[in-house]
Amino acid sequence: MLSSLGEKQAELVAARLQNERFTHIFASDLSRAHRTAQTISDGNKVCRHEIILDKRLRERVCTFTDVLT
Repeated sequence: MLSSLGEKQAELVAARLQNERFTHIFASDLSRAHRTAQTISDGNKVCRHEIILDKRLRERVCTFTDVLT
């Protein structure tokens, strides 16, 4: 679920990209990433695409100690 700030940010990105032509839309399978991609897709005036969800796009947490080992 997106926070109210996240929703607003997604809407701003959607407004900025509303006239861009996409060939594909990919997003992580996490709900907030899917919701963000859906908001951007819904706001697009020139094309419609199915959002392709892929768990390999999930964010990863790396710490400083991970780099050292």
